Amino acid sequence: RQSAMRRIDRATFDPRSGRLAEITRYEERPRQQRLRGWFYAFHTGTWGGIWTKILYFLAALIGASLPLTGYWLWWRRCMNKRK
Repeated sequence: RQSAMRRIDRATFDPRSGRLAEITRYEERPRQQRLRGWFYAFHTGTWGGIWTKILYFLAALIGASLPLTGYWLWWRRCMNKRK
């Protein structure tokens, strides 16, 4: 899916006349701008469709649960020491 990778051509218009001034094809853009578009797609999870979004969600869920489970294990150990 090309739209997910932000592979777009850019059209520039003359603000006074409204005529098409320039068309910049994606392939003609500098490497830095193409790489930036790829990084954006990778960061947002749009490069692989629904499966990467699910994978990113599960990774975030596991990452968010680590402090909670760590606190729970610490609390349980403290309670066992008191008994």
